[in-house]
Amino acid sequence: MKALGRVLLWNALPNGHRATFYDLWAGHKVRPARFRKHLEEDLGQVFTLLADGTLKANIAARFPLDEVAAAPTLAESRTLNGKVILLP
Repeated sequence: MKALGRVLLWNALPNGHRATFYDLWAGHKVRPARFRKHLEEDLGQVFTLLADGTLKANIAARFPLDEVAAAPTLAESRTLNGKVILLP
């Protein structure tokens, strides 16, 4: 309910921005070929926006693979604002 409230509030603001829910897994069992096509298109758009700087990923921490045990501990601590990334 909290997320729905945020979306409704965001859409009510006069700044012209709009928000909606997106279900990444919708249709993956019923229509796998269609799901795969839409997934590739959608992720392609996201990666394009990331590459040109329109969209910025919020990364809270980076860990090398030899410190892999610390990454899930930090990610599950609920103290971060962003994602934990493992580096090769």
